[in-house]
Amino acid sequence: MIQWQLLAEHAAKQAAPIVGALPSEVGIMGTLTVNLHLLMASFYTPTASKSKIILDWKAFPSDHFAIESQIRGHGYDPKEAMIMIGPDEGSFEVSTEKILSIIDEHASTTALLLLPGIQYYTGQYFDIKTITRYAQSKGLIVGWDLAHAAGNVPVELHDWNVDFAVWCTYKYMNAGPGAIAGFYVHERHGKVDYVDDKPVFRHRLTGWYGGDQVGRMNMENSEFGNRIERD
Repeated sequence: MIQWQLLAEHAAKQAAPIVGALPSEVGIMGTLTVNLHLLMASFYTPTASKSKIILDWKAFPSDHFAIESQIRGHGYDPKEAMIMIGPDEGSFEVSTEKILSIIDEHASTTALLLLPGIQYYTGQYFDIKTITRYAQSKGLIVGWDLAHAAGNVPVELHDWNVDFAVWCTYKYMNAGPGAIAGFYVHERHGKVDYVDDKPVFRHRLTGWYGGDQVGRMNMENSEFGNRIERD
């Protein structure tokens, strides 16, 4: 029997192989949209010069609304900051070449690329590896919604160096309505650097599970507590 304190780690260990991730990179919790908001809170960090988000023209409505609200929350206009990639006239799929060209066109003003692994409207399976590598080479953070891909097609998030991803379990993982969802963050984003002996790491929303399990019950509300240790 698994102790209740270890259930989160156990669920992550079971889910990780499905999306090609390390257990430490996966969390099983919440819903897809909630997880998307939580990850965008860390990964969508717009500036005056780079505030756009590149997405697909037929994003699932909840994703579209989440992206729109995140942009508004940072004080930007979705009409200007949402760059939607759609198929050419007479076609239903968006070629990888077109996606890369859109990245080229908007890279200097874009903070985030967020696409579906499989487009729910057309069934197109995007070339996650190629698109991720190219977008990152242009300085973009890359996230994927795997709602229709996780448990359906081969995915190797860690090896493809994807920054973050979200998915649900009620489709191809055969869970029921209201079932718990999952998220992934590449391990490199959890690493801590030190500048002038002070820890520097990506902003994240922290809470109970943001602390080291070993010291979680110490109830010490120090700034970093037992969460960050030098290698």
